Amino acid sequence: MKVGGAWGREMSVWERVRKAFKKPTEEQNQLSEGAAKVPWLDREDREVAIERRLRSGTLTEEQAGWCRSFAKDGYLIFPRLIPEDQIDHVWEAYERFYEAHREEFHPTNLPGDPWPERYLNTHFSVPEIAEILHHPRLLEITDLLFGRPTRPFQTITSYKGTEQGAHSDSIHMTTRPPGYLVAAWIACEDVHPDSGPLEYYPGSHRLPYVLSREVEISRQEFGERQNEVYHERYEPYIRQLIARHDLPRREFLAGQGDVFIWHANLLHGAGVRRDLQRSRKALVCHYFAEGVKCFHDLSGQEAAFSGEEGVAVPPVSRR
Repeated sequence: MKVGGAWGREMSVWERVRKAFKKPTEEQNQLSEGAAKVPWLDREDREVAIERRLRSGTLTEEQAGWCRSFAKDGYLIFPRLIPEDQIDHVWEAYERFYEAHREEFHPTNLPGDPWPERYLNTHFSVPEIAEILHHPRLLEITDLLFGRPTRPFQTITSYKGTEQGAHSDSIHMTTRPPGYLVAAWIACEDVHPDSGPLEYYPGSHRLPYVLSREVEISRQEFGERQNEVYHERYEPYIRQLIARHDLPRREFLAGQGDVFIWHANLLHGAGVRRDLQRSRKALVCHYFAEGVKCFHDLSGQEAAFSGEEGVAVPPVSRR
């Protein structure tokens, strides 16, 4: 499967990605009473709920600490959560996939960059990545944060930093009610400061959600202009939001096997790659909660959880 390069001449990556979403039926649009609740760690009474679960024995002190930190900061860091030998095994499988499908991958848009671009939903083609997506430890954590069972959804595999602008995942992977998405960024090697590390803004998840309506991107216009209108309106809005609230920026200088888990609305992106020769091998897993409506806000398409192909992703660096 080959993805076209220039926008508008061949099928764009947004059209390919939208194959992972489908139009909702009327039945799917009807949410259950349980799904209409705000995530338990986003509620004002979360501390009461944490204490209640501690007293009942359904939550350990360690887990209570995770919940408090996630509610306050919007993220959790788990050092060496995935064993290094398992990471090595997974990355070797991904490299075999890359060598067999090299022609599908987009080349870089930066002179002197030796690394290919990202690949979306690799777990459909590489069983070892599917095993990570469904890793018991990851699902234990996401179940806890959601307060309900997890639905694994998407993977993104990358050899390098993306230099992607700051954003909230909720404009790309949206839930109704909001907040029922969690992402896990898994370091597949030690991360060097010059490789373009993951960047994030602690506490930014508590800001109001910024979706297509807030930045005046209609579904029709997105269908016609796709990534162009996203860069024009959404990314500047987020930069202004960060400046207006004077949000502190942090870097995740991970070791191999470290996992960074973040809230659906946490603002994050990637730093500048000061040394293009340095890789930043990583796997990102996205998870929805059971019992909520899951869709792509920009296009309005409902999420599909199986039966789709992976897709090569073009560069997002805006140098």
